[in-house]
Amino acid sequence: MVIGKNYLYLGNECDAKSINVLEKNEIFYILNVTKNIPFYESNSGKFVSKRIAVNDNGNQNLKDHFEDAFEFIGNESLIFK
Repeated sequence: MVIGKNYLYLGNECDAKSINVLEKNEIFYILNVTKNIPFYESNSGKFVSKRIAVNDNGNQNLKDHFEDAFEFIGNESLIFK
């Protein structure tokens, strides 16, 4: 997991599946950028998540999804709670 100035945490599938890791690091807003990996605790009510379904390969054009991702990441109601 990579931590960027207590604002943005970049992790992998193992991080996303570990409720202990998420809670320990006070991560409650998750942007899931995968096609095949669900967010396992999305129904718990503890977390706010958004999924952008993309393929994990070199042919996927991620730029098509930047605006949607930036909107979720930059949402002030999420950041400044």
